[in-house]
Amino acid sequence: MAICPAGHTSTATDYCDVCGARIGGAPAVPPASSAPVTPSLGTPAPGLPTTGTPAGGEACPDCGAPRTGRFCEDCGYDYAVGGGRPTPRPPAAAPVSSPAVPVPPTPQAAAPGNPDEEDPVTRDWAPAKAPPPEPPATDWAAIVIADREYYDRVVTEDEDFTFPPYCPSRRIPLTGEQLLIGRRSASRGITPEIDLSEPPADPGVSHTHAVLLAKPDGTWTLVDPGSTNGTTINEGDTPIPVNVEVPLRDGDRVHVGVWTTITLRRLR
Repeated sequence: MAICPAGHTSTATDYCDVCGARIGGAPAVPPASSAPVTPSLGTPAPGLPTTGTPAGGEACPDCGAPRTGRFCEDCGYDYAVGGGRPTPRPPAAAPVSSPAVPVPPTPQAAAPGNPDEEDPVTRDWAPAKAPPPEPPATDWAAIVIADREYYDRVVTEDEDFTFPPYCPSRRIPLTGEQLLIGRRSASRGITPEIDLSEPPADPGVSHTHAVLLAKPDGTWTLVDPGSTNGTTINEGDTPIPVNVEVPLRDGDRVHVGVWTTITLRRLR
């Protein structure tokens, strides 16, 4: 085994088989021609001027470093076979991306009609909602009282009904196309406009006792759909016919139940 000047152990005794350096008294490598090497053949082209070769010897055709042996010390080029490890290329610069332009949000209009909602873009308050229309004025009203005279006339001594000691009168405007006179029933879904189940409740009134119907000329009529104890008008003793419209005038009194009298009044 031979040792080259660089300290490598070589089986060859003339040139190091590791770095290509000359060992001992091996014949020197003939000087390289000053002509450039043709890339396809690796030999100098005759008659061409010398380029890129330093004064001390042949330059590596791959990286341009001065030759010191069989292999280039910088890139590993093998001068014997004309090849070697390619010179690494510098990495390509990463493309510079332009900053993203923010997209402004689309303005969202505040819901109209909510006075407590603020527009998120203009910071203005939404216009106030128009107030609901007032109910149309009525020309009629029903005055509901506990009538002692009616009670004394219809209740006999053997009937166990006690006239209420306190029952303030009520005034109910007549609106809409019809109004039900009766007693409220949650189980049957009955909610009269003139509810006589309020304390003191009249025990002689049916749940659906009578109905007031509005007429196109502004007047009202009365219908008894079939109450248990019947309906009378203006202190009459005979109940009105069932399911027959009876015209009413200003001041007419409708008697139902045991003590209730409903007086119709025209307001204007």
